[in-house]
Amino acid sequence: MDCAMPTKTLPRWSACWLLWVALLAGCAYVPTYDSTDDPAYRPELRAGNNGLRYIDGQLFYLYVPQAVLDDPANSRILVAVHGENGRLESYDGERIARLSGMRWAGLAERNNWVVLTPQFDESRFDDDYQRLNLDGALRADLRLHELVELVGELLPQIGTERLLLFGFAGGGEFVHRYAMLHPGRVERAVAAGTGWYTYPDPDLPYPLGVRGDSLPADLGFDGEAFAAVPLLLLVGESDAAGGAFTRATTRGGQRYDLVDLQGATRSERARNWADAVSRIEAAAIPGLRFEILPATGHFVNETLRERARQFLTD
Repeated sequence: MDCAMPTKTLPRWSACWLLWVALLAGCAYVPTYDSTDDPAYRPELRAGNNGLRYIDGQLFYLYVPQAVLDDPANSRILVAVHGENGRLESYDGERIARLSGMRWAGLAERNNWVVLTPQFDESRFDDDYQRLNLDGALRADLRLHELVELVGELLPQIGTERLLLFGFAGGGEFVHRYAMLHPGRVERAVAAGTGWYTYPDPDLPYPLGVRGDSLPADLGFDGEAFAAVPLLLLVGESDAAGGAFTRATTRGGQRYDLVDLQGATRSERARNWADAVSRIEAAAIPGLRFEILPATGHFVNETLRERARQFLTD
């Protein structure tokens, strides 16, 4: 996309000022593909980060190394899921999604992977993407499948059946729930700094548990399949803040207190959930690893990134 600006009628200082503002606003990341006007249109991807829009206008980013553009065969898709709930509309949400994907650009270049980063804005996904918005008009898990299918059309022969996933905070909520309900689609996954969890408990309604009548008809929980998914659960040793997720929640007409059910801090909740998953009796090949990272709070620092990189490339 040509980001050049006409300057003939503008004073030199005005033209320079407007160009500087455009660069600060991320002109290079203005979407190059908008399928809302022509759903049959397919863009020509460029090497690097591509800002794209799906049929209903949802923004997503696709980082593509030059080597993958030249030969997408045997490449894989890394799905990066952002956090930052409450800030995902407009430009702020675009920036959050873009940066969530770009932190894995080096990993993608070294391994010839594509990085797919959807922007799960609150209005489109009912402020519920972390829980996959299973009872909403637009499910976040099914939208991810649609975006992955589109990537397969744009890059023929790329692997689309099984995905690599990374999510932090609200993204970690999305990733562990997606792995629980779609274990066959997950190659390896990292959930970091997660706020609260869905337990493998058939008596609790979703999203607290996996009671059958609280899930859509096309979904169910297969404990044996999920337990075999290579999943790394990360939390910082300083990530002790309770935050808004300590509030009680109501599901199925019954009130539940998350502190009583899962713990008061992210680290406590992560440990309790890992213990619950390890007790799944059907687990023949447990895939879950739980690690507490030293000198790490509720942020994606280099320690966390490096551990995630090691796990995703094992």
